[in-house]
Amino acid sequence: MQHETDHRSGGQERRHGLLLLHPGADRGPCVGFANNDLGAEFNQASPNFGEKLSPSWMPVSFHDWTGREITRVYIDEFGSYNALLPSTFTVNVPPLGVSPNMLTWS
Repeated sequence: MQHETDHRSGGQERRHGLLLLHPGADRGPCVGFANNDLGAEFNQASPNFGEKLSPSWMPVSFHDWTGREITRVYIDEFGSYNALLPSTFTVNVPPLGVSPNMLTWS
C-alpha cells in the first residue's frame, strides 16, 4: 500500500483510500425475551428454571409502517432473541421536526 503525506494534517502521514463512506442507515440493535404467563419451567437444566415458561424457536417478524417485512428472527431455546434493524430518521419542515423510523413486530 502506498503512503502519502497530507499537508493539511500538519505533515503527518495518512493512509488514503482505507475509509469507506456509506450513505446507508445506522443500525439499531433490538434485544427481547418472550415468555408464557400460563406455564412454568420445571427443567433444572434450563436457565429459566422456576420462572415462566418460554416458547422455543418461535419466529419474530419486524415490519415497517407500510406492513413490509424488514427482517425475521427466531427465538432461541430459552426464549431470547436479538435483531439488527435499520435506524433511520427523516427531517421535516418545521414545526414537525425530526421523525424517527417506526417499526412494529409480530
